[in-house]
Amino acid sequence: MGQNNSIPNLANVTQFRVMVGDSAFVIPDSVTGASPSGISSGLSPATLFDTKRPGVGGYIFCAFSDDAGPAALDFQWKLYPGDSVVLTVVSTTVTVQITNVNGVITKPFTFEHTAVGGIQGYYS
Repeated sequence: MGQNNSIPNLANVTQFRVMVGDSAFVIPDSVTGASPSGISSGLSPATLFDTKRPGVGGYIFCAFSDDAGPAALDFQWKLYPGDSVVLTVVSTTVTVQITNVNGVITKPFTFEHTAVGGIQGYYS
């Protein structure tokens, strides 16, 4: 990872990436989980325990660019269901912009890039 003292546990979460030039990514308000029983379990149908549960949000855990050198830039930002994440660019500066469900805009982080840049995160 990098400089951060907390390492995200990526088990049972959905990872996402937003690149410079991508449209906004919205954290879903629900997550669908597949049934833990397979076809060989004897249950019929095999999707008997498929679930849809409310989402709890997630985190943005790093930013990367072709101007950052060999490592990713560490930062953590909590995301909530319905948050919209987009990268805005002015010249060579990328700003991570988060808009919540009430329309409040937060800009927690900026970084430099030349041609490639993005952020990585996860939600569950």
